[in-house]
Amino acid sequence: MRTNRLKDYFTIHEAAELSRFSKYMLDYLVRDEIFLPEIVRTQPNFGVRRLYSYGDVVLLRALRSICDQGKIRHLKDALLKFRLANGPICPGARLDQYLAVENNELCVYTPDEGAMELRSGQFTFGFVVDLKEVSAHIADAVVVDA
Repeated sequence: MRTNRLKDYFTIHEAAELSRFSKYMLDYLVRDEIFLPEIVRTQPNFGVRRLYSYGDVVLLRALRSICDQGKIRHLKDALLKFRLANGPICPGARLDQYLAVENNELCVYTPDEGAMELRSGQFTFGFVVDLKEVSAHIADAVVVDA
């Protein structure tokens, strides 16, 4: 059983390490208002300090994986709609959604509803095949002679 308490927020350096984005890329995402962290504190004589929540880091890590695969159009709008629809991501929460890219648009996939383009809210027509399940069915059906 886990007894350590998870941090409430992460500094930009910690968020960069956990998300696999560079600190400079995180600054760019904030400066262009593509990804805004949930926690912003103003400190006298030091300006604004951005702190990243657990949910911010989870979403950034997912985005990093997606961005490694190619370009995403309208990312700012899609992220805003995702965050408004789903609220904060908390440690230990059961997540039954997948983020995916279809035609350079960020989509969310749920087993019950299928894939939906985040920016427009339109459902997309795509096929998802669980290769583990298909492989198990084939393996059960195949008899190998000794």
